[in-house]
Amino acid sequence: PVMAPKKYIPPHLRNRCDVKQYSCDTSSPKITKDICNLKVPTSKNGAASESPRKIALLEGEENVNSILRIKRGGCADPSILKGSVLDPASGNEKVGKVRAEPYGVFGGDISSSSNGSQLRWEVGAISECGIRDCNEDSFLIVRDFGSNCEKDARCKTEWDDMGVFAIFDGHCGNQASRYAAEKIPLHLEVALSEGIEQRDSHFFTKTQALEEALSKAFANTDNSFCNLCTTDGRNWECGSTALVALVIDDDLVVANLGDCRGVICGSSIQSDDLCENSVHSELNGWMSLVEGDEQGWKINRDNANCFWKDVVDIHSPLREDEKLRIEKANGWVTVEQDVCIGQLKRLDLYDEDVMDILKRCFSDRLDDKSKNSVAPGRLLEVGRVCGELAVSRALGDRDFKSSFNPPSSLDFDCTDNNKHQDSLCWKGPDFLPYYTQQCHNSCFYGDLVSAEPEIQTLKVGRKGVFDEFLLLACDGLWDVMEVDDAVRVARGLLFEKHWTARKAAARLAELAIQLGSSDNITVILIRFFRV
Repeated sequence: PVMAPKKYIPPHLRNRCDVKQYSCDTSSPKITKDICNLKVPTSKNGAASESPRKIALLEGEENVNSILRIKRGGCADPSILKGSVLDPASGNEKVGKVRAEPYGVFGGDISSSSNGSQLRWEVGAISECGIRDCNEDSFLIVRDFGSNCEKDARCKTEWDDMGVFAIFDGHCGNQASRYAAEKIPLHLEVALSEGIEQRDSHFFTKTQALEEALSKAFANTDNSFCNLCTTDGRNWECGSTALVALVIDDDLVVANLGDCRGVICGSSIQSDDLCENSVHSELNGWMSLVEGDEQGWKINRDNANCFWKDVVDIHSPLREDEKLRIEKANGWVTVEQDVCIGQLKRLDLYDEDVMDILKRCFSDRLDDKSKNSVAPGRLLEVGRVCGELAVSRALGDRDFKSSFNPPSSLDFDCTDNNKHQDSLCWKGPDFLPYYTQQCHNSCFYGDLVSAEPEIQTLKVGRKGVFDEFLLLACDGLWDVMEVDDAVRVARGLLFEKHWTARKAAARLAELAIQLGSSDNITVILIRFFRV
């Protein structure tokens, strides 16, 4: 039998066995109300004709009010792991191959409106263990964010209808992704409360306030987690990527650390939608999805365009600016190459969607290497920070950050001190393979792995745009599926088959497994509509 690949473990941790494997019943959690098969009623123009407040409740015995407003999934699901990650009895437990159940809920501006055209959303989410031994992914969904705020009455009112959607992909343990899912809402609330006063004095816009709050929330979450990693007997050496999207009114703000990705897609009846002066111009990063039978989908409108755009820039050590930042800190980047033979063995060739994707991989993309990065059997290149981490920005990973390591008093002979005059010099961890670098002094300047997110802001629900959705997923999906394929599948499920976002998200995760993904798969799918 083919053995399932293990999660990447740094060399210095490979002989350690101090983490307990969580064991539980693989039956599905109790579902109080199931909307998996709910078909959303639509009008002739494709928009939803109503906004039913129907919620899939999947959190077992928790208080009903908290269930209605917040959902944590994956390794942070309280119905699987009881208690907080900070509890001594729970902090070192793992989530094994527990059967994943999708989650779904409606949200957005539910207040009465005279114009009757408020933007609403429907979200579906799932986190699958896949072929891994344990799931280190988590996700967070908060509807009516302001309703959860307790410290500031103005914050409670101003951000009442905001939706929060987040994915955390952990590595070297699940503690960082669990902690982020638990604490990001609190740090975001504190930052937004502080930002209210700042907006009054500096005339910040709402989106500027959200951008500032996200940056602070990421920094505070990272700082508090890294400080906790070595207190009260803990010895956590893990980290997590983070992808957080905020939606309020018609504003979308997305912040990212690591290699999760997000894409927004919509359609328009304007024939010049992709012209140079258009908001959705290719010059602005938008791509057109060509209609036709060969692609397996059609837009059910005359003169309609379908367009999509990446809303995330991933943080790989191989990205030129990230590599330069790491090298400036006296670090280095290694490159590993591997042929993805294991993916070929795991393909489900009886799945029609799998076959459609494979046909595109080996036909129209064969001569375009930039669009053939997920083909089974491809040569895979993985960059690692100092031979260890495959992401250059993350929460946690305290061994790679200056503030959580001892300063160094060594005298340097092999580095250019002039370019590091403004940076604190710190001693690197002993486990790094310094011997691979000529005359390395085992000291660094600044962070090798950064916790500073990159943030993008967009408008959703624009006039003339229909069939609009946002897809967020960890690398377990993107390792085996090109963005345009994911867009085609998601669009077909939502607007041709009229599946709920909950059911469509589950199908995308299932498809990633059948395409041979070797990682955990977490998907959040948000459909926007007006009523």
